[in-house]
Amino acid sequence: MMGKPISRRNSRNLLLGLLLATLLLSTGLNLYLLLEEPAYLAGYELEGPLLESAAAVELVQTRRALAECQAGHPLPPDSLATAAATAYP
Repeated sequence: MMGKPISRRNSRNLLLGLLLATLLLSTGLNLYLLLEEPAYLAGYELEGPLLESAAAVELVQTRRALAECQAGHPLPPDSLATAAATAYP
């Protein structure tokens, strides 16, 4: 059983209807997501000030790791300072 072929005009109307429906659904979802208030904001407390960028966060983490490493292991004397001290008494 072959159905009646779809004319160009009906095909164009169908595509325009699908496009319009897609745009309406997309706009509705975006508005819903923008206007919905997250549930975690009410009881969310910050422990410290917010850092503005990922680079600043990485810098703080690197400094903290370096401080922990240096606190656990005393640094050996600098080889250049040792060589200079023995060369010039």
